[in-house]
Amino acid sequence: MYIRKMLTIVLLAVVCGSLIAGIVDEARAKAVNVSADIERLNLRWVAGSNEAYFKQFERFDVSLQEAVEKLCGYRELPDEVKARILRYLRTLKSEGKAPALEMVTTDDMIMASFILIEPETVSERTFYRLEPVKDQYLHGSCWAFATTAMFESALAVQRMGETLEGNTENLLDFSERWVAFHNIDWDIYPYTDYMVIQDRNSLEGGNPYFASYNAIRYGMLNEESAPYSDVYVTDEEQIPLPPQAYGAPRVKSNKTIMIPDAVSAKALGYTYDEYINMIKTAIKNYGSLAVAFYVPGDFFYYSKGIYTPTTSVIAGGHAVTLVGWVDLKDLDDVILAEKINPDATAIVETELSTFSYYDPFREATYTADTFWIIKNSWGYDWGDGGYYVVPAISEDAFNDEKVGPWMIEGDWMYVSVFDAPEFHTDVDLDLNGDGRIDEGDFEYIVSKVGSTNLIDIARCDIAHPKDGKINADDVATWIFLYNELVSK
Repeated sequence: MYIRKMLTIVLLAVVCGSLIAGIVDEARAKAVNVSADIERLNLRWVAGSNEAYFKQFERFDVSLQEAVEKLCGYRELPDEVKARILRYLRTLKSEGKAPALEMVTTDDMIMASFILIEPETVSERTFYRLEPVKDQYLHGSCWAFATTAMFESALAVQRMGETLEGNTENLLDFSERWVAFHNIDWDIYPYTDYMVIQDRNSLEGGNPYFASYNAIRYGMLNEESAPYSDVYVTDEEQIPLPPQAYGAPRVKSNKTIMIPDAVSAKALGYTYDEYINMIKTAIKNYGSLAVAFYVPGDFFYYSKGIYTPTTSVIAGGHAVTLVGWVDLKDLDDVILAEKINPDATAIVETELSTFSYYDPFREATYTADTFWIIKNSWGYDWGDGGYYVVPAISEDAFNDEKVGPWMIEGDWMYVSVFDAPEFHTDVDLDLNGDGRIDEGDFEYIVSKVGSTNLIDIARCDIAHPKDGKINADDVATWIFLYNELVSK
């Protein structure tokens, strides 16, 4: 009996060992093939097996294919919902006020929490914040990590005065597990005509659209109140919250800036320069952005350089965090992995005079002079210190509405906004000028919603951020400031 048990243990060890070797060896083989494609296409990035990253999945009996599919947990919004949001944004932009939402469904309330910002002319040719990289482990929780990273950066920039640094020193660390606990039930959603959203505790598959709204509705918990470290012991979809999460302090945002995808931005009347500057304005003034894209099969083997796909095969959807941009001339000066590797080198070795690439999804060649710096959620052992770089959409692709699915401009981008009385020190709540601050001023600002009169706008555009319009956001701000006043 003893010998039989020992033989069983040895056989299990051999089988498990072959599985362990399989996932790492397969990553090595894939990286070799991708490297050959990169050389053939004369691209500007380096492929690697990212062995240290994939090695952590050895404890689970998963193949490399199963692992990469699990990591791609971004769920795209249905076309009907995207069309409804676009109609909302079009009215918001053209008329300066939201369309008449009935506010009887969760969907209405979610949509009403999003705002547009006016793009500024951003002069910095290179600007970025290298904020802490986390690891979603073997779960489709990328959307929760992207939303949490965005929230941390936005709070640091807007409320803590870390305008340039953001959350680079990990001043803030909120719980991705808490965010995933408030995922939606993606099976119920279609059966209510995409109108009613039912909460569901699920690490697997989500979207920052809902998670950004939940940052307003539920707020965020500190990591210690619901640590993700508890999740590393399992690959199960639903993980109960620990006892200390209930009643723990929360931090809430007030609204969310939404930046349309490139095709929608063009449909809304934005020019190419306005669109790029809108993204840059949001990053610089409000913090890093939660963004998403479809993952080409070669992306998992990115090691350094400017990523452009060698294949048109898609592995799934993924959400990440856009932390800044770098000019073509500065690519050889920016070191992404310097915090973890003193010997780390720049994105490219020498200064580039031009950059062009072939997009296999669009079967066309484009040029770029601006590049996005993006933080992944696969730990520091993946890519260039947990980061990667991609070209920003070109003007030709924007005007022709040719956005490759691997580009972050193919989907909406999000960043939380935090209001505070100090953002409104120049606001006079006595809007009707009768010497009193009361319901008469509230009725006054409501009557001015949608006005294009410059005097009205100067007086009643009081929301943060100002957008040159009078809308429901300004009405809500008046109520917020009035409540602050009477509570003193």
